[in-house]
Amino acid sequence: MTMTEGQFDATEHGRAIDSFIKTTITLGVVLASAELGSLVTNQLRPFAGWAIENGARFGVDPEVVENLVVQQKYLDMLDPGLDQAVRSSAIIIGACSAIEAYVEQFTKSRIREDPSLLDGTSFDATTIAAKKSLTDPDEIFERQWRAIKASPRDEPNQHKRFETVLTVVGRDGATPPLIETSVNTAYAVRNVWAHNAGYADAMFAAKAPSDLRFSTGELVNLSRKEGARYLSVVMTYGMIVANRERASLGLGPIPMDGKPGETDYGRAYNAM
Repeated sequence: MTMTEGQFDATEHGRAIDSFIKTTITLGVVLASAELGSLVTNQLRPFAGWAIENGARFGVDPEVVENLVVQQKYLDMLDPGLDQAVRSSAIIIGACSAIEAYVEQFTKSRIREDPSLLDGTSFDATTIAAKKSLTDPDEIFERQWRAIKASPRDEPNQHKRFETVLTVVGRDGATPPLIETSVNTAYAVRNVWAHNAGYADAMFAAKAPSDLRFSTGELVNLSRKEGARYLSVVMTYGMIVANRERASLGLGPIPMDGKPGETDYGRAYNAM
């Protein structure tokens, strides 16, 4: 079966990859904007203090001064040491959520298009329905997805978890080692922020790559550049997954040109 680009874009999978790419691009814009916002916030500190002390003398509206007092209170609560760390980690958490949603949408679309993919497996509709005494097709379908999603639960390697799920629908495949390793690192950062308030635990400290060496108990504080790097690799992996489906439909890979194509991830992607 072959498709044109327009036909692919109109499919459930085409819409899913489009949404994923738009989300990750938006996260990149948010990361850059947040850094600018932080600079503005830091500049606001001395101004707010001055306006609170001198506002009345210069005829500033008392309500404005009152609002500045409230803002000053929150500005004083900001921890400069957490500022950058929170911005970058939030973007990585968002990217990980986006790739998980995309893999789910893609997997579901494959099953909807060809339910026979699950025939003879522990995930087929008859087996799932019998186990849970279900009759509603939508509920059976969701149970199928939950079982597939849970199948690699004992696998610590996040990239392999994705590939295990994709194997069920015949869309597992090769990933450049650099990208596989970096996806796992992005998830290590995500997990330490989601489950340990951003402080490195013993596992993270022992297994993180050399450029992310944090001691146990140390805040995992990534720069904006590092945050952008791991956002980029998650986006790149999503494109690799999409290209497997595109190839089956006679379509070429999603292009990665310009500066993104000149990065180490871009070169690895374009060499596939």
